[in-house]
Amino acid sequence: MGDGSSKSYKEKDLTGKEFENASFKKCDLNRCRLRNCTVEKCDVVNCQVEGGSMETVDIKGNTILQRVTVKMCDLFDCELRNCTITEFDVKGAVKAYGGSLKEGEVKIHQGGSIATDGSTRVSRVDNYRHTPLPSGGSNVPVAHPVGHPPAAGGYPSAGYAQPPPSKHGGPVYGAPPGAAGPPMGHPVAQPVAVPPNMRPAPPNPTGGGVNPYGAQQQAPPRTNAGGTAEIVNPYGADAGSRDHMAGRDIDDSDAPARFQCAITMQVMRCPVMTHSGHNYEFDAIVDWIKKNGVCPQTREPLRADQLHPNRALKEEIDEWVAEKRKQE
Repeated sequence: MGDGSSKSYKEKDLTGKEFENASFKKCDLNRCRLRNCTVEKCDVVNCQVEGGSMETVDIKGNTILQRVTVKMCDLFDCELRNCTITEFDVKGAVKAYGGSLKEGEVKIHQGGSIATDGSTRVSRVDNYRHTPLPSGGSNVPVAHPVGHPPAAGGYPSAGYAQPPPSKHGGPVYGAPPGAAGPPMGHPVAQPVAVPPNMRPAPPNPTGGGVNPYGAQQQAPPRTNAGGTAEIVNPYGADAGSRDHMAGRDIDDSDAPARFQCAITMQVMRCPVMTHSGHNYEFDAIVDWIKKNGVCPQTREPLRADQLHPNRALKEEIDEWVAEKRKQE
């Protein structure tokens, strides 16, 4: 049944878990496998999802969705298979096989692109430029919870992985009758390769960071008095200022751990997420990158233009702060 079945999760950090028929609200989902789940106001990073619905989500980190209905989302690097997507911004390399994309915008200056296999219905999408993909679907398998083979009772030629050999015996889904194998199929994840023509634009050669909201993206990078390119806060130039922080002088000793920046150890005001799914205070991580050039937790190379605003987390923090103010 996986790690969770028919359960509800709110304001949780969930990594490397497997769920079926569960609901999530204001959660960070990283490297999870979901089947027929309801997801709202979450960050979905490097996950594999089959069925269910999503609303007000950020989909990142080569996440794969199959037969999922999504409304109001930011799409970064991800793959869509027979999904219904409405009201969206594309900010990374999106591959679509079948399904539909309706009422959205491709943020070209933020590395956004959509490539389809020709069967995807695309309507009312600003800046959309058709890029062809091979027909017939991707060869990368979508993981499904253990014990739940595809509805047809067998693995199609593309989209699923055959379960690995097992000493427990039992039928293999999609195998001839009597074939040995595990009684419960187990998913096999493989990396998703991004073609060169679908990769985000290279970083600003002057060293300036990218504004994930696009407000200053069209303009040349600002420079300070020394002529060095200025990295713009994605939440606005005054974010984090004294006026902007009015009302945030509260006791945050009981704040959820995921509201705290791993660098400052304080509640974040302008949370941004790295491509590996870690959140930091914008100013703190920018300063760290300038000095070290790597992610503080994974030690992998990291650039300022790889930071993206975590809207869902910021909304949670703002709501928590407002509630704390009422209690004081």
